[in-house]
Amino acid sequence: MMTNLNLVAAGAGISVVPASMQDAQRGAVVYIALRESQQLDAPLTLVWRKDELTGPTKTFVHLLRSIAKQFQAGPQAEADQPTP
Repeated sequence: MMTNLNLVAAGAGISVVPASMQDAQRGAVVYIALRESQQLDAPLTLVWRKDELTGPTKTFVHLLRSIAKQFQAGPQAEADQPTP
């Protein structure tokens, strides 16, 4: 998030950040609250150190990939999943 704010402060664009970031770069950027009813979809990127896809990292990556596939399939796919 700080990278986003630093780029905005340097004049390199705009960004959407969580409200918790409002105190960062206060003198250099303007914060405008979005309506609470506004639904935002933002892409997320998962990163890990090269050649370190082992142990807990591997488990976490596989879990998130599985969740992402379910999310991309839509609400009906989630409804079709068996309940534990």
